[in-house]
Amino acid sequence: MQSYFSQEFTRFDYGRKENLKRYGQVKPPIYDLSQVTAPVILYSGEGDFIATPKLIAWTAERLGNLRENIKIDDPKFTHGDFFWSTRVDKLLYNSIFSKLPSPS
Repeated sequence: MQSYFSQEFTRFDYGRKENLKRYGQVKPPIYDLSQVTAPVILYSGEGDFIATPKLIAWTAERLGNLRENIKIDDPKFTHGDFFWSTRVDKLLYNSIFSKLPSPS
């Protein structure tokens, strides 16, 4: 989980006591995004106040196998629009489907 304030991409932070129980350490373990080998395509919305353009850029810089970093062509597209927008098929899903390998 990438925190807006931490500049780290970590496993979920359960708090000191639960982290010690689950992870054996006070803070959750940090993921090394440069070790990602699966191809990744990031999609983001400029109007997203949770995954902001700054956080998307931070993540993109660190991913080991980033293929594309795509901004949705709508400045009002927000975090919730990824699953609630009535235009998500045109703005997002069609692009995703076009990038998937064809079935053999």
